Amino acid sequence: MFFAPPPAVVVPDTQIVERTSHYDIKATDEAGIVKEMNEKGPSSYWAYTNGGVNSWWDTKQVGATCVLVKPGVQVNINIVYPSWVPPTGVKPQVITKWDAMLKAMVRHEGEHAQFAKDQGNALTAIMREHSHDSSCERLESYLKKKSDELQRKREAADLDLDRRTGHGSKEGVAISW
Repeated sequence: MFFAPPPAVVVPDTQIVERTSHYDIKATDEAGIVKEMNEKGPSSYWAYTNGGVNSWWDTKQVGATCVLVKPGVQVNINIVYPSWVPPTGVKPQVITKWDAMLKAMVRHEGEHAQFAKDQGNALTAIMREHSHDSSCERLESYLKKKSDELQRKREAADLDLDRRTGHGSKEGVAISW
Protein backbone atom coordinates (compact mmCIF):
# COMPACT_ATOMS: atom_id res chain seq x y z
CA MET A 1 0.00 0.00 0.00
CA PHE A 2 1.30 3.47 -0.89
CA PHE A 3 0.98 6.45 1.45
CA ALA A 4 1.51 9.92 0.03
CA PRO A 5 3.53 12.32 2.16
CA PRO A 6 1.57 15.21 3.68
CA PRO A 7 1.38 18.32 1.54
CA ALA A 8 4.23 20.78 2.07
CA VAL A 9 3.36 23.54 4.49
CA VAL A 10 5.09 26.88 4.19
CA VAL A 11 5.43 28.67 7.51
CA PRO A 12 6.64 32.22 6.81
CA ASP A 13 9.29 33.93 8.89
CA THR A 14 8.13 35.63 12.05
CA GLN A 15 6.83 39.15 11.40
CA ILE A 16 8.37 41.58 13.87
CA VAL A 17 6.82 45.02 14.25
CA GLU A 18 8.64 47.42 16.59
CA ARG A 19 7.31 50.77 17.69
CA THR A 20 8.93 53.30 19.96
CA SER A 21 7.23 56.24 21.61
CA HIS A 22 8.44 58.89 24.01
CA TYR A 23 7.18 61.15 26.73
CA ASP A 24 8.79 64.55 27.14
CA ILE A 25 10.88 65.64 30.08
CA LYS A 26 11.31 69.40 30.46
CA ALA A 27 13.22 69.67 33.75
CA THR A 28 16.57 71.43 34.02
CA ASP A 29 18.09 69.63 37.00
CA GLU A 30 18.50 66.09 38.35
CA ALA A 31 15.69 66.21 40.88
CA GLY A 32 13.27 67.61 38.32
CA ILE A 33 14.17 64.96 35.76
CA VAL A 34 13.55 62.15 38.25
CA LYS A 35 10.29 63.76 39.41
CA GLU A 36 8.98 64.05 35.84
CA MET A 37 9.96 60.49 34.92
CA ASN A 38 8.23 59.22 38.06
CA GLU A 39 5.10 61.17 37.16
CA LYS A 40 5.03 60.65 33.38
CA GLY A 41 6.61 57.23 32.98
CA PRO A 42 4.45 54.31 31.84
CA SER A 43 3.13 51.86 34.42
CA SER A 44 5.15 53.43 37.25
CA TYR A 45 8.43 52.86 35.40
CA TRP A 46 10.69 55.24 33.53
CA ALA A 47 10.53 53.03 30.43
CA TYR A 48 8.44 50.04 29.48
CA THR A 49 8.42 47.31 26.85
CA ASN A 50 5.28 45.47 25.81
CA GLY A 51 5.97 42.54 23.52
CA GLY A 52 2.89 40.71 22.30
CA VAL A 53 3.18 37.49 20.31
CA ASN A 54 0.23 36.60 18.09
CA SER A 55 -0.06 33.40 16.12
CA TRP A 56 -2.67 32.05 13.77
CA TRP A 57 -3.36 29.03 11.62
CA ASP A 58 -6.12 26.95 10.17
CA THR A 59 -6.02 23.20 9.86
CA LYS A 60 -7.22 20.90 7.12
CA GLN A 61 -7.60 17.16 7.05
CA VAL A 62 -5.92 15.73 3.94
CA GLY A 63 -6.46 12.00 3.86
CA ALA A 64 -5.04 10.50 7.03
CA THR A 65 -3.10 13.68 7.89
CA CYS A 66 -4.08 17.07 9.27
CA VAL A 67 -1.93 19.95 8.01
CA LEU A 68 -1.50 23.60 8.92
CA VAL A 69 -3.06 26.08 6.55
CA LYS A 70 -2.04 29.76 6.40
CA PRO A 71 0.09 29.72 9.59
CA GLY A 72 1.86 32.80 10.88
CA VAL A 73 3.43 34.51 13.86
CA GLN A 74 3.69 38.24 14.51
CA VAL A 75 5.55 39.93 17.35
CA ASN A 76 4.40 43.45 18.22
CA ILE A 77 6.89 45.32 20.37
CA ASN A 78 6.02 48.70 21.85
CA ILE A 79 8.66 50.51 23.88
CA VAL A 80 8.13 53.78 25.72
CA TYR A 81 11.13 55.93 26.71
CA PRO A 82 11.60 59.37 28.22
CA SER A 83 12.86 62.08 25.89
CA TRP A 84 14.89 65.03 27.12
CA VAL A 85 16.52 67.80 25.16
CA PRO A 86 18.81 69.57 27.61
CA PRO A 87 17.85 73.22 27.87
CA THR A 88 20.53 75.88 27.56
CA GLY A 89 22.53 76.25 30.73
CA VAL A 90 22.11 72.69 32.07
CA LYS A 91 25.22 71.50 33.86
CA PRO A 92 27.36 69.18 31.71
CA GLN A 93 27.42 66.49 34.42
CA VAL A 94 23.61 66.28 34.28
CA ILE A 95 23.80 65.64 30.53
CA THR A 96 26.52 63.01 31.03
CA LYS A 97 24.44 61.20 33.66
CA TRP A 98 21.32 61.36 31.49
CA ASP A 99 23.17 59.94 28.49
CA ALA A 100 24.57 57.04 30.53
CA MET A 101 21.17 56.30 32.07
CA LEU A 102 19.39 56.41 28.70
CA LYS A 103 21.98 54.10 27.12
CA ALA A 104 21.46 51.57 29.93
CA MET A 105 17.68 51.96 29.62
CA VAL A 106 17.73 51.24 25.89
CA ARG A 107 19.90 48.16 26.51
CA HIS A 108 17.59 46.89 29.28
CA GLU A 109 14.37 47.42 27.31
CA GLY A 110 16.09 45.81 24.34
CA GLU A 111 16.55 42.66 26.43
CA HIS A 112 12.81 42.55 27.09
CA ALA A 113 12.13 43.06 23.38
CA GLN A 114 14.53 40.24 22.51
CA PHE A 115 12.62 37.84 24.76
CA ALA A 116 9.46 38.54 22.72
CA LYS A 117 11.36 38.08 19.44
CA ASP A 118 12.81 34.80 20.71
CA GLN A 119 9.33 33.60 21.69
CA GLY A 120 7.94 34.41 18.25
CA ASN A 121 10.84 32.78 16.42
CA ALA A 122 10.60 29.67 18.60
CA LEU A 123 6.89 29.37 17.82
CA THR A 124 7.59 29.71 14.10
CA ALA A 125 10.21 26.95 14.39
CA ILE A 126 7.73 24.69 16.19
CA MET A 127 5.15 25.24 13.44
CA ARG A 128 7.77 24.34 10.84
CA GLU A 129 8.82 21.21 12.72
CA HIS A 130 5.27 20.10 13.52
CA SER A 131 3.19 21.25 10.55
CA HIS A 132 1.07 18.12 10.44
CA ASP A 133 -0.31 15.39 12.68
CA SER A 134 -2.66 12.45 12.49
CA SER A 135 -5.67 14.57 13.44
CA CYS A 136 -6.52 18.25 13.52
CA GLU A 137 -7.41 17.97 17.19
CA ARG A 138 -3.92 16.62 18.00
CA LEU A 139 -2.24 19.29 15.88
CA GLU A 140 -4.25 22.13 17.44
CA SER A 141 -3.66 20.77 20.94
CA TYR A 142 0.09 20.40 20.40
CA LEU A 143 0.55 23.91 19.01
CA LYS A 144 -1.58 25.47 21.76
CA LYS A 145 0.42 23.63 24.43
CA LYS A 146 3.75 24.71 22.93
CA SER A 147 2.57 28.30 22.49
CA ASP A 148 1.47 28.45 26.14
CA GLU A 149 4.81 26.98 27.27
CA LEU A 150 6.73 29.60 25.30
CA GLN A 151 4.57 32.38 26.78
CA ARG A 152 5.25 31.16 30.33
CA LYS A 153 8.97 30.86 29.59
CA ARG A 154 9.09 34.43 28.29
CA GLU A 155 7.13 35.81 31.23
CA ALA A 156 9.56 34.06 33.59
CA ALA A 157 12.54 35.52 31.68
CA ASP A 158 11.07 39.03 31.91
CA LEU A 159 10.46 38.67 35.65
CA ASP A 160 13.92 37.21 36.21
CA LEU A 161 15.60 40.03 34.28
CA ASP A 162 13.80 42.67 36.33
CA ARG A 163 14.46 40.82 39.59
CA ARG A 164 18.19 40.38 38.87
CA THR A 165 18.66 43.94 37.67
CA GLY A 166 16.22 45.83 39.89
CA HIS A 167 14.27 46.79 36.75
CA GLY A 168 17.55 47.87 35.20
CA SER A 169 18.82 49.98 38.10
CA LYS A 170 21.77 47.60 38.66
CA GLU A 171 22.63 48.00 34.97
CA GLY A 172 22.69 51.79 35.08
CA VAL A 173 19.01 52.64 34.65
CA ALA A 174 19.23 54.94 37.61
CA ILE A 175 20.04 58.50 38.34
CA SER A 176 22.02 58.66 41.54
CA TRP A 177 22.80 62.26 42.22
